[in-house]
Amino acid sequence: MTSLNLRLAQNATLATPRLLLRKVHLSDAKDLFEYASDQMTVRYVSFPRHQTVVDSQEAIANHFMPNTLQTWVIIWQATGKFIGTISLMGLDEH
Repeated sequence: MTSLNLRLAQNATLATPRLLLRKVHLSDAKDLFEYASDQMTVRYVSFPRHQTVVDSQEAIANHFMPNTLQTWVIIWQATGKFIGTISLMGLDEH
């Protein structure tokens, strides 16, 4: 049986007709900032509102990249636009 981390590493992207889930890149900072700086949006998330694109770069470097096996960005297939993130939490081998 392969480990959970190996299975996550082997499946770096997941595509549906509308969405693409892929690993985060530092170049995603501008799109992340677009929603992470919106006061109405951040009411529903667990992080403070981003004040600058550098805040978004820091979030990517310090939060998303170290957890790369469990965290993906969500891309709207029709536009190629980064629209959010998703993280798998509390995973175990079963």
